[in-house]
Amino acid sequence: SLDAVDNEHLYMIKMSDEQNLPMIGAVSDPSNINLTLNPGWTWISYPIKESQALNESLSGFTPRHGDYFKSQTEYARYYEGYGWDGSLLLLESGKGYMYKNSDTIAKTLTYQESDGKDIIVKNITTNDNHWHADINKYADNMNITAVVSFNDVELTADNFEIGAFVDGECRGSAKAVYREMVDRYVFYLTVYGVEDENVSFRL
Repeated sequence: SLDAVDNEHLYMIKMSDEQNLPMIGAVSDPSNINLTLNPGWTWISYPIKESQALNESLSGFTPRHGDYFKSQTEYARYYEGYGWDGSLLLLESGKGYMYKNSDTIAKTLTYQESDGKDIIVKNITTNDNHWHADINKYADNMNITAVVSFNDVELTADNFEIGAFVDGECRGSAKAVYREMVDRYVFYLTVYGVEDENVSFRL
């Protein structure tokens, strides 16, 4: 039933072989694109041609405590009185996102374009991790924010990595990141897979 695409939504494609996908269309004006965020999850676009910080992109929008913003690999959660926290720091041109509206009513999101003053901080990546997951193998994923204790002592260094596994296959990995908000080392872990699987962890 899908016979057209627009500049307001995220789309997912399952491919049997890797190839480039050219997109042809008119350049859009992000200030004229108002995205409706219904209660729960909404697939949304990022119709700005430059990558920019999540906080800057959403500077004209008021999230609710518990809202989520996630990509295929990173995520952030909104905390009242603090702001966004997680592995997703940068919204990237050409990517789509999912937004979880924790409110009971729909809200409207209009992205703000960068004035070039904010310092661009890259998302937390897994390029140098010991374990790697095939992120394109599964359509779904879940996110885990965790602190880890070993022999009743909480880990307090960034040279630790946690891996998620299903039947010996790596489904995600993350390194510890220090967060001043809680004065702790936190793991922001995205786990790929399907429903009803038993996930084990390695440190």
